[in-house]
Amino acid sequence: EAAALRVLSLGLCSTTPGGPRASGPPPCFLEIFDGWGGAGEEERRHISEDFLGRAVTPSWAEQHRAQFRRAALNFAQARRDADAIAAQAKAVPEFDAGPALGEALRASEASLPVLVMHGDSDAVFPVSNAELLCELLGPTCQLNVFEDCGHLLYLQQPQAFVRTVSAFLAAEDERAAYKAPGCE
Repeated sequence: EAAALRVLSLGLCSTTPGGPRASGPPPCFLEIFDGWGGAGEEERRHISEDFLGRAVTPSWAEQHRAQFRRAALNFAQARRDADAIAAQAKAVPEFDAGPALGEALRASEASLPVLVMHGDSDAVFPVSNAELLCELLGPTCQLNVFEDCGHLLYLQQPQAFVRTVSAFLAAEDERAAYKAPGCE
């Protein structure tokens, strides 16, 4: 019999709790993918560039043109179902984790440590959504705002992203080991 798995920590990146207090995405952002289903390779590349161009800061896109183009090409060539994209676009404005998310986490046996990461220049979801998410999740939530970053902070600042996640997980490993039964 398989052992039950338990989530020990949670990392969230560039997201929103949804609901009436949250903002975004901006009008027309989700419609970028409307033509994806019937698009050819070149049109998908343009759609990808439009999406990524709105998801990173303009200065980053300008300074990292080759990386931006590679990311857009990879995005365009990846297998993406048009119906799945449409379903996600419909779900975003309707999603509302609201207070129920924080209540569920606080009701668990142990407080779940959460790392919320967000770019300060995110054009999809403003940083106020990350602040709201931390408020709803409670005192075990830690917010890390990346400066000069858009929605795709792991693309814009991969080393800082990895350092942040690694430090969070290392601290949680240490905390878990310290609290383990039978530890002195």
